[in-house]
Amino acid sequence: MALMAGARPVLETVPGVEARQLVGADGKTRIFIVINHEPVEQVLQLPWPAYEHLTGLTLTGKLKLAPYGVLVLTRQEQKAEATMGSSDTAPGTPPGAP
Repeated sequence: MALMAGARPVLETVPGVEARQLVGADGKTRIFIVINHEPVEQVLQLPWPAYEHLTGLTLTGKLKLAPYGVLVLTRQEQKAEATMGSSDTAPGTPPGAP
């Protein structure tokens, strides 16, 4: 229904993963909240480099989202020194998780 009305997802996700976009008071700042609602790791593709605020890393490309994991992202135009891609451990691991 939303797609028929012209609405587009803020980020392409797999079933069980939710992505929401928050817009700052300035109308320019965009923060993306990505939540894995499933008890299994999920894989998603980022369309752009993103700064992940909970870990302080820049994420690029395909990444693994931990079971019940959460990401807080802002789009990043330049690459930072610390990056995490598909070969690294899953970001968004809940506190106390193994």
